[in-house]
Amino acid sequence: MILVVDDEVDFRATLEWTLNRKNFEVLVAGNTAHAQELFSVRHIDAIVTDINMPDMSGLEFLRWVKLQPKVVPVILMSGLLDRGDLKAAHELGAAGVLAKPFHREELLEALSHCLKRTPAAVSG
Repeated sequence: MILVVDDEVDFRATLEWTLNRKNFEVLVAGNTAHAQELFSVRHIDAIVTDINMPDMSGLEFLRWVKLQPKVVPVILMSGLLDRGDLKAAHELGAAGVLAKPFHREELLEALSHCLKRTPAAVSG
């Protein structure tokens, strides 16, 4: 199960559609509070989250995830990446960072890497 967290409805829907077409089960959340609820009650294999969120930044959410007993890889994405964000993401143990807009293959490759699946298995 992939948890997609983004406050942009259209972008979140596009990611959900893309991942569903590649046979991933997907949960979506429009904010990190909802994502935390889903994380607490559902089995999550990986998280794809925007860094710039209104309630809690993706970096803060990553920090929260790392404090939980479940080990779940987190891929961060942002349209406004800067060196500080990249450094913080690396230090916090992000599984990947994607600069928006990105190609679908970049997302699938990042998920493949963190889920230990071959790119051919997810690129279809």
